[in-house]
Amino acid sequence: MPRFSPGSIFCGTLSATAAVCLSFAAAAAPVEGSALFKKADSALFQKSVVACDETMLVAGGQPDLGPAPCGSRTEEADRSYLRETASPGATMTRQGPETAIARLNPEFVARLANAIREARGSGLPSAGVFSAYRPPGFGIGGFADKFKSLHAYGLAVDMSGIGEPGSKEAKLWHEIAGRNGIFCPYGFDSKTEWNHCQATPIKSIVDANPLRKTITADGPLLLEEMFKVGQSVIDDPAAAVSVAAAANRPNESEAVRPHVIRAALGSASKRLDRGSSHEARNHRRDAAVARDVRKAKTKMALLASETRHLDKSRRKPADSKTHDSRKAARVADRLHVAMRSPAS
Repeated sequence: MPRFSPGSIFCGTLSATAAVCLSFAAAAAPVEGSALFKKADSALFQKSVVACDETMLVAGGQPDLGPAPCGSRTEEADRSYLRETASPGATMTRQGPETAIARLNPEFVARLANAIREARGSGLPSAGVFSAYRPPGFGIGGFADKFKSLHAYGLAVDMSGIGEPGSKEAKLWHEIAGRNGIFCPYGFDSKTEWNHCQATPIKSIVDANPLRKTITADGPLLLEEMFKVGQSVIDDPAAAVSVAAAANRPNESEAVRPHVIRAALGSASKRLDRGSSHEARNHRRDAAVARDVRKAKTKMALLASETRHLDKSRRKPADSKTHDSRKAARVADRLHVAMRSPAS
């Protein structure tokens, strides 16, 4: 094992340093369990970037303690950390923890790994993922339409090791998640969803969302495409931290929290619109035209009704007057005939 001087460079925490160094040293080793993946999943799962700048190493493999900065952890290191700290539930076990973690959105993976590291160092030593990616075909979850679930797009997880609903541990996790740009939209005191957290404030994927076309009931059509489209609903880190921290804060006033969520949803919707396909734009245009047609038909019907009523009201006096004059003429004729008839 190489020796390190007291000036060793740290990337965040000591645990992060260990993960980086181990990952860098074993870069040429095959990924354990990679045979369980589909080809597309495996290729993306094993893709990574260099952990530290090449100038950090000198002859003999000793670290150069110069000013060159240490790079970010690899995506693989973060996914490995999520696997190691997970407490797999039924759905993770059913598909394999490796697959369940590999299909989480990369940006979400980075934030989630950071949050769990912080949680484990802040009094939640067992914090970890309980349920990760979940294909609609499993039929699990609260939505009748399982394609609505963010789990089906690698954008949500359920946590374990964060205490019971309403507990101080659950409250602490929500605060940590918010600081790392993760949304736990149902609140730390929700009886059923206190442990559900996600990469975006959007709670469900509606029919018109382009994400729907990236998966089948069995999983992603193409993993990278699902990740690419999914990125359109994820805020950049700074914005996500600001919004998520406020939304997850348990003592945030009820008047403020809905406003924060609406602002986040508006931001995500704008990005989604920009990334929508031509077909989606046509759908919105056609819907708008249909609304205008319905409004026009309603106005025409009201106008026709008012016209008929007006015509009727105008005809009524004339008709009444004509009827009265005819009745008077008939009475006069009968009276005239009676006067001319001889008495019996």
